[in-house]
Amino acid sequence: MNDAPHPPTTSIQFHFPLLTTYEPDLRLPKLWSSEVDCLMGRTSRAYALVCRYRYKCPDGTRWADEAIEAIRDAGKHMEDDMRVLDGWRRTAAAVELVDETMMRKIADDVEHMEVLCSRINDMINEYEVVPHNYIKAEGFGLAGASLYGASSDKLCTRR
Repeated sequence: MNDAPHPPTTSIQFHFPLLTTYEPDLRLPKLWSSEVDCLMGRTSRAYALVCRYRYKCPDGTRWADEAIEAIRDAGKHMEDDMRVLDGWRRTAAAVELVDETMMRKIADDVEHMEVLCSRINDMINEYEVVPHNYIKAEGFGLAGASLYGASSDKLCTRR
């Protein structure tokens, strides 16, 4: 029997941002519109899809590696910003009375989140390459390409 030590094993770990997507806690007070909650949820799901795309679909051509890195870089603080907003809701629930200064800070953070989510969604749509077979003549492509001006006569189109 060989008593020589085994070489150390290494495991490769990938960093997947936003492993959980944004879902508002319905028990906490509502401090901003449900449209903002929907925007944050939709953006977090789309961002997670793009960031995981290269690992889930290694031969995929929907987003180039450079585009994925640009999108990942743009949204690298999004999860922290969502936690800040969630913290505001928890703080408001604890104090039970939100003053004007606190509401102004909350409104500023919500506005920042809306701008960030819109920017990330725009980048995802701009860099996405929609395959021809996803675009249907009726205008209801799986990726919604016709909503962004793509025509079915192109082999591949950018949004």
